[in-house]
Amino acid sequence: MMSTLDYCFAIGESIFYWNSKKQSVVAHFTAEAEYIATYMVAKQLIWLMKLVNDMDFDQRSPTELFCDNTSVIAISKDSVFHDRTKYMKIKFYAIKQFQQERELKLIYYTTKEQLANLFIKPLAKDRFEALRERIGMCSFGTKEEC
Repeated sequence: MMSTLDYCFAIGESIFYWNSKKQSVVAHFTAEAEYIATYMVAKQLIWLMKLVNDMDFDQRSPTELFCDNTSVIAISKDSVFHDRTKYMKIKFYAIKQFQQERELKLIYYTTKEQLANLFIKPLAKDRFEALRERIGMCSFGTKEEC
């Protein structure tokens, strides 16, 4: 199963980076594809955190990584190999280590509320407008203030 990796990074309410690309790893199951995607995002997130740390920013709590898949969160907390994850490469289990070292914290966030969907998925007009408003974008051609 070849999946698409979609994510965005924000500081506060401001999105400063987003990406959408095909995953470079083939997964056997949906949960595995989602877990690999989360691992790839976590890797980027850890790199950004180290960059910010090099600028003497003192981070006191784990960075929150919103995930819309409860299986990914469960796999990241439970070290027991399940039938559907026993063939995953060990490197993908780094998410558990990132959480144990309090570098990041996986938090469930519904698919409907994922801001990255604004950039990568075809959405109904009302959903598109709601997400667009959440990131502070105004509609072109309107005189109203956002």
